[in-house]
Amino acid sequence: MNGFVKVNFQFMNPDVNTTTYIRKIDYLELINNKNKRFIEDYEEDGNSHGAVNLDQIVHISLLED
Repeated sequence: MNGFVKVNFQFMNPDVNTTTYIRKIDYLELINNKNKRFIEDYEEDGNSHGAVNLDQIVHISLLED
């Protein structure tokens, strides 16, 4: 998907782990310490899936397709 990256979110709750897609620009803002509280995530087909509360995230991993 052009314009998106595949990421894995690890939440504070160790039993919760989510693989999803986010916009490349949002990923770059996250790694450059922009203070965002929520980020929209997407399904593999590019449809919006919802929003992720970044306050609950402890680690974000960039995944290769």
